[in-house]
Amino acid sequence: MVQGSTTPSDGGAPSPRPSPERTEGVGAAGVPSDNETLTAILAGLRATGHRADLRPSGDTGQLACSACGTDFAAGELAELTQRRLEGASDPDDMVLVVTGVCPSCQARGVLVVGYGPNASAEDSAVVMRLP
Repeated sequence: MVQGSTTPSDGGAPSPRPSPERTEGVGAAGVPSDNETLTAILAGLRATGHRADLRPSGDTGQLACSACGTDFAAGELAELTQRRLEGASDPDDMVLVVTGVCPSCQARGVLVVGYGPNASAEDSAVVMRLP
């Protein structure tokens, strides 16, 4: 039935059915509206050449590069970008996706660390030392 049409059973009154609306990107107040998953973000970064995995190496703010095996200070990460994610179902799921270039081999890499009160000591040390 088309909105505003009449039917014999309703006595000729217009139909109250609303027309469908596009609601992408619209969210309730206080609810994260970025519905992109961590998996989708990582796949997109891999597709743009971020092939190395960067990971915390100990609790002193060091990172390890999977491409060359070198450990380096988080502050040495070049061409840094950061993206915070918080879980729509649980805002305490605080994750930081960091991209950068290894200072040793120049590989473009991705680092995923937790931040906030539930972050590990290793993740917190890295986050505090990022440029």
